[in-house]
Amino acid sequence: MKDYRSLKMRMSDVIKYYVISSLSLAFLGLLFYRSIAAGLVFALGSIPLKRLAEERYRRAALERLSAGFRDMLYMISSSVSAGRQLPQAVEEASRQLASSWGSESDIACEASEMAYRYGRMNEDIDLLWDSLAKRSGLEEINQFASSCRICRRSGGDLEDVCMKCSAVLLEKIAFDDELKALTAQRKLDIAVLTAMPVAMLIMLNILSYSYIEVLYTTIAGRIIMTAAAGLMAAALLWSLKISEVSI
Repeated sequence: MKDYRSLKMRMSDVIKYYVISSLSLAFLGLLFYRSIAAGLVFALGSIPLKRLAEERYRRAALERLSAGFRDMLYMISSSVSAGRQLPQAVEEASRQLASSWGSESDIACEASEMAYRYGRMNEDIDLLWDSLAKRSGLEEINQFASSCRICRRSGGDLEDVCMKCSAVLLEKIAFDDELKALTAQRKLDIAVLTAMPVAMLIMLNILSYSYIEVLYTTIAGRIIMTAAAGLMAAALLWSLKISEVSI
């Protein structure tokens, strides 16, 4: 099964990343230095930045898995409340997830595999939850897996624990979604503030190049443009870092 802690981008995503990032960085190099050589040097920056892109890719996959897990808990709780046994509830949830998230989605594949191994091969459900928790590293799945494991060892009502634990985790996940919605506005502000100097420089190059020509033709101008590019990059990375809020 997939290990989400070391998830890598697919080849198509890697190609797409390099095309977009190298062209964007090359454009910035041309914009700040009016030099093809500078554009090529800037384009090479896409190689070390790939690590950040992979981290964002992995984080996005985990966010989708977390959202799918929320739906899965809700579906299992609803099925158990309707009187179904846990194996039937998991199988029903796998079908609903395949319909709502797509049969190729991570959560649908995980639910389908869990339904098969739990309902058809009689494997322990708490071991399956433990496996998903370890491979994903998500706290909410780990908490749910721990509850199932403790319940099984103590001889408690596993279905009742699933329902109660689901209710608590659903509230936590809903709060996480609200937090992400609040930070999304901050990230939009960061994007706008970062784009403003670039847009202004583009306008000056098009409408009044003579006004900023000294920045491209003198050593002092080159130093100023280099400092400006460096400060913009540092500010962007720092802003993205502090905007990542988790609970």
